[in-house]
Amino acid sequence: RLLLYLAAIFPMTFIFMQGVSSFPLYTESLGFTPRDFGLLLGINGVLIVTCELTLTGFTRRFAPDRVLMLGYTLLGVGYACTGLAHHFGTLAITVVVWTCGEMISAPTQNAVLANMAPPHLRGRYMAAATLMWSLASIVGPSLGSFLYGWSPTFLWWFSAAMGLASAAAVHFSLRRHRTAG
Repeated sequence: RLLLYLAAIFPMTFIFMQGVSSFPLYTESLGFTPRDFGLLLGINGVLIVTCELTLTGFTRRFAPDRVLMLGYTLLGVGYACTGLAHHFGTLAITVVVWTCGEMISAPTQNAVLANMAPPHLRGRYMAAATLMWSLASIVGPSLGSFLYGWSPTFLWWFSAAMGLASAAAVHFSLRRHRTAG
């Protein structure tokens, strides 16, 4: 169950890493300045600071697998829609969508992992999740940039597929446990 859950984290983190690798390449290719890119990422930061705690309080009312599935799907779809956005306003909308996915999934992801772990193995479980983030931090920007150079359209659709793969893996890992318990 832990391995499947970790397998759900990796593709989601791959997508997340596109915000610091392929997304700036894309905005530059559209003629936007580094200042514009900073403003777009600023939307992410402002939303997290102003909305994440309230959103987390709301999402705690729902089953964790559904919350994570929604968050991972929004993250993937948000990045996929990036390839359809060509203006600052539409790019800003995609940032809002993937930021919502991030805000919905991140707190729940860590809470589920902590609850999944036996108390004496909690540190190891959290370290395993950190390893997935570390691996995706290496693979995500390099593979994402390679795919972007090959075909930006493919990268954005690949991001959607990765988000759906994460949603499916988390669904399977947590649903199976819920019905078995």
